[in-house]
Amino acid sequence: MIPLLVFPTEVSVSGVILVVTLAVSLADFFTGFGLRERFILNPFLIHHRRQFYRIFTSALIHGDFFHLAVNMFTFYSFGPYLERTIGGTKMAYLYVFAIVASTLTTVFKHRNNPGYNALGASGAVSAVLMSFIVFYPTAMLGVMFVIPMPAWAFALLYVGFSWYMSRRGGDNIAHEAHLWGALSGLALTFVFYPELVIQTLTLKRFF
Repeated sequence: MIPLLVFPTEVSVSGVILVVTLAVSLADFFTGFGLRERFILNPFLIHHRRQFYRIFTSALIHGDFFHLAVNMFTFYSFGPYLERTIGGTKMAYLYVFAIVASTLTTVFKHRNNPGYNALGASGAVSAVLMSFIVFYPTAMLGVMFVIPMPAWAFALLYVGFSWYMSRRGGDNIAHEAHLWGALSGLALTFVFYPELVIQTLTLKRFF
């Protein structure tokens, strides 16, 4: 049993995450405060100057409106449902854990490259999505808002595609963050609810 600090039940963790991320990203777009320069994930600065805070602040800023809209729409679509399922405390831990887990590979890989930068909440949002799918594997998802697909099938495609693209590279999208974020969401969900491991592996809840 993992001891957790418990957040007040009246606080909507997913709501706080959504509002804060929107506020900081929009402030970055519209103000001259230099938030992007100070908040962006730069592995060189993290490794050589110990600016570890960038691991967390980079999840609060986005490349453009489309990047922000996709991440926050996905989070809004699944985050509140997941929070009602696992509670605000576990939701908060999962989101923060995924931010760290989804960036560690990138930080290590590019630690000596001062010109490499990354930003966005994609890794943490991927974790929320995958955790939701563990609990609701037969839910129907509209892939690209059009193609209906059971959640478990989407999870397999998403992880497979992220793995393939992370090895291929060349499109300026942090597929590694998507992959490790998704895997961290699965891992922490199974740590919180170990009884789901056998149920998932034996496919009892998929059909």
